[in-house]
Amino acid sequence: MNKRCASTGLLLLGLVAGCRAQSVPGGASLLSWHAAGRNALTQGTNATRLKQVDQLAVTEAMRRQVATNLARAPRRAWDKELPAAVPDGADLLRPIMADLLNAETYGEIRGPIGRTETAIAVQLSDERAAAWSTNLWQLAALWKQGAPQAANRDAGSGWALKRPAAPNRFEFIRVGQWVVLGLGPEKLSLAPALVQQVKATGRPGPKVDAELLDVRADAPGLSAWISTLGKLGVPPFHLSMHGRGDHVRTEVKLSYEKPLTWKYEPWQIPTNLVGDSPLPLTSFTVARGVSPLFRQIPGFAALGLAKVPSQFTAWANPFSGELARDQCRVNFAIPYADVDGAVRQLAVKLPGFVEKNLGQYLGDFYYASNQNLVYWALPFVQPHVRAVTNVGARFLQGGLFQLPPRQSPAPSGLFAQLGTRTNLLYYDYELTYHRLHHGNQLYQLLNMASRRIGQGTNSPVKLWLAAVIQELGGNTNAPSETVTEITQTAPGELTLVRKSHLGFTGFELASFGAFLDSPGFPFRFELPKVIRQPKDKPAAGRTNPPPSSAAKGSERKP
Repeated sequence: MNKRCASTGLLLLGLVAGCRAQSVPGGASLLSWHAAGRNALTQGTNATRLKQVDQLAVTEAMRRQVATNLARAPRRAWDKELPAAVPDGADLLRPIMADLLNAETYGEIRGPIGRTETAIAVQLSDERAAAWSTNLWQLAALWKQGAPQAANRDAGSGWALKRPAAPNRFEFIRVGQWVVLGLGPEKLSLAPALVQQVKATGRPGPKVDAELLDVRADAPGLSAWISTLGKLGVPPFHLSMHGRGDHVRTEVKLSYEKPLTWKYEPWQIPTNLVGDSPLPLTSFTVARGVSPLFRQIPGFAALGLAKVPSQFTAWANPFSGELARDQCRVNFAIPYADVDGAVRQLAVKLPGFVEKNLGQYLGDFYYASNQNLVYWALPFVQPHVRAVTNVGARFLQGGLFQLPPRQSPAPSGLFAQLGTRTNLLYYDYELTYHRLHHGNQLYQLLNMASRRIGQGTNSPVKLWLAAVIQELGGNTNAPSETVTEITQTAPGELTLVRKSHLGFTGFELASFGAFLDSPGFPFRFELPKVIRQPKDKPAAGRTNPPPSSAAKGSERKP
């Protein structure tokens, strides 16, 4: 389902791409894609687990929610370009968005930003193509964009709309089994090329066996639209997803302009802390060379740590094998030489860090000097960080619950999965249904901790996520596993490879659910509304900073 939502989002981006200032032909490709669509998934013999999820009754309800939310988006995107108070046309766009969740699509956006041209080809039956033509024609009238005129291109026929302001031309062309849409300058180039390709071969592009999704993006070029890409320094990338039996194989290549500067260092893993305690591990993650990512965290510099961490380990265990009691026991450990000093520093700075990222927040922070432990007192959970030693190495360790005594060692061969590869930067293993359940809980805890009205649990996407949890593990003896690796495959290239059943990790699926229910969807993620509270005391007064000579065993609050 997520791959189809992703392809629909790409097409929506294409539809709104031309609404920014003047459009001219030419320019580099900002974004291109091929989405095989739901029809290809149901007819194919691969990605069988994804197909099972697609056939769930709640999946159809979720698709309707996605289509409805996307149908309202173009009016918001074109707000400054349209006459005031024109309707959103969502009733006309909703069946079009629903088709996009099923149909095969090709598309491209050429830049630069502000002077773009967009072309999209969608495979549709004659009935659906006629419905598209009617609805888009009526939408042009509803938005007072002038009268469309008949337009023909080679073997294709349709209509075009001319506007005095950029984008100057919109075309709807039916050719063979495809509808080709063009948006841009008066003289389009991309859409006519797609029409010619369909006329010559019957398709806008080659058909790749078992391909589900293929995306090529100039992330730096798109950062003017999607600011997060620029903030994180995402380079140009190529993403592909293919069905492989009952699995989905995902590959992402990140191509940097300059060689990567990270230096190899051996893994530092707290092997005596990671284990089946009290029940088997449900996830295990290690990463190195991540100092640049830590620096990107808002407010991280203000923590005043003497060193930026370059590695981390994270793992999780359930409290019980019964899903209803599967609490989110996520733990992490970061190798740090002066860990005692780091914990004392965090005791002073963490309240301000949380306030910067959440605004108002619930509870207070405490410092226990006998354990060199800082914890945040919240209902149900106790987020904390502390100093620990593992086989002579020092770590900053934390989680949502205190780590219990380990009862069993890590599964045989777990650490051997890392091998001796010097180019491996990231490894992640998970039982996806557990990670999805944990991801849902983390978003609920985030709302609670920041005093926000939690998102409802009965929205179509929340019901879908609950059904996916059962489908991937709650009702089967073969629970879904996801393995992700990131390696350096060239001086300026990173490659992510993933084997999964749905193409995404559990936390990514939970994030998709939170995003879809967000008021800002599909343009941005917004947290729910804040529950108004009396003004809190300043963050600086909401912890007990460690004194220079704290009494041993003290636990203090202002």
